[in-house]
Amino acid sequence: MSAAVSQPNGGPSGRCVTLGDALKAVVKQYGLATPARDVRLRRIWREVVGPELAAVTRVASFRKGALRVEVESSSVVNDLAFCRAALLKDIQSRVKRPYVARLILETKADTVEHEQRDTGAS
Repeated sequence: MSAAVSQPNGGPSGRCVTLGDALKAVVKQYGLATPARDVRLRRIWREVVGPELAAVTRVASFRKGALRVEVESSSVVNDLAFCRAALLKDIQSRVKRPYVARLILETKADTVEHEQRDTGAS
């Protein structure tokens, strides 16, 4: 049985929407869902770098084949940059889809700047 919720004044189309569709819209609108892909990429990142580096890094985003990792300090970014190719190869061996083509390492300030540019916020 599917419950239906009417939009105010019947909505723009004058039709009812199911409760499930209304909840999906709210979850999407407020960014409450974390795609399973992102959860998997975060888990794999922690496995690849180990607990010490996982404590000072986090997967910030994955877009168009680029895995963007936020790093606590520029010195850690520099350390990780020396082994970027090996890290990327290890990630690629564990994740077939989506294909991770690039690994971007940046400090939190850089991540905020990229996110603002990507969303058009200032």
